[in-house]
Amino acid sequence: MPALHSLEINDNTTLAPGLVVSYQSIPRPASTVVRDPCDIGIMFSIRWSGKTIFRDTMNGCDYDPELVDSTIRKVYPLWLPTSKASGELLVVFNNRPSKDLARRFFIQGQLVTMIDTLPTFDGPARDADGDGKREFSGTLEYGEEWEDEKGRLRHAYNPTLFYEVRPTGLVLDSTLTMRRARVQYGKFYGFDYSTEPLILAK
Repeated sequence: MPALHSLEINDNTTLAPGLVVSYQSIPRPASTVVRDPCDIGIMFSIRWSGKTIFRDTMNGCDYDPELVDSTIRKVYPLWLPTSKASGELLVVFNNRPSKDLARRFFIQGQLVTMIDTLPTFDGPARDADGDGKREFSGTLEYGEEWEDEKGRLRHAYNPTLFYEVRPTGLVLDSTLTMRRARVQYGKFYGFDYSTEPLILAK
């Protein structure tokens, strides 16, 4: 493994004709002492037909593929086209100590029009409810279990969120999400992670 001070990032992924996601280390003086991945500056960019349509700086703590779950690594970056020059681009980002999340870039006419955040998906899309449409699924946090003062095993409320793949992009499938939460927790307590109420593990 190369020493930190000599580490160079040069990742380019082509997701569709002309669409490239790139991570490039930012040049630094040879005298720079790098003691931690956070000291490594990285330029993240989205290019379409050679034109940069989005650019942002980050550091080695934000981008460290070795720390991303191998299952998640197989999913991202993810491109979901909605037309010839439009779609949704999802890239995973480090959210330590919490679970990794995904940034979703809405691209229309080769322009980034909006950015939001989704849970990272735990695998490829599949038809989870038998309706003929595929869904991605994932949770916002890691599962958490503990014993209360009486020795009873309890766990946090951490619903699996399902996103249906439609021609217009990803849409939260609230019906499927609520149904699965009721099966797992006995009741639907919302779409967000919460340590309250405490739920007795089955």
